[in-house]
Amino acid sequence: MQRKTHVVMSRKASRRQPARGFQLDRTLQREILGLGLMALGAIALLGLLSVTHGALSDWWVGLLRRLFGWGALVVAGVLIGAGAVLVVQNLRGAWEVPWERVVAFELVLAAGLALFHLAVAGPD
Repeated sequence: MQRKTHVVMSRKASRRQPARGFQLDRTLQREILGLGLMALGAIALLGLLSVTHGALSDWWVGLLRRLFGWGALVVAGVLIGAGAVLVVQNLRGAWEVPWERVVAFELVLAAGLALFHLAVAGPD
């Protein structure tokens, strides 16, 4: 007669589920995000410079112009730059930007856009 033996699993082991679906390495995720940001910035820049037209790019450019005005060009450049940083970071290693510089850049950009608006504004 054969005896059945039962294996007792710990609670943590019994809760683990096998990984399902498609998983990517963290560095590959950053690289894909970087390339996506660069593509989005390039589409915005080409649309803002009236080089290309299309339903999606015209909508994207219109949204950027409504939100940022002339600053849309800067936003397109920042998207391209952020994407490039993510891609290069995987090649060279970590590159940290202090948050104080990011906040200072945003404040200078907002103030510059406001001053430009006052200088160019019509007789309202």
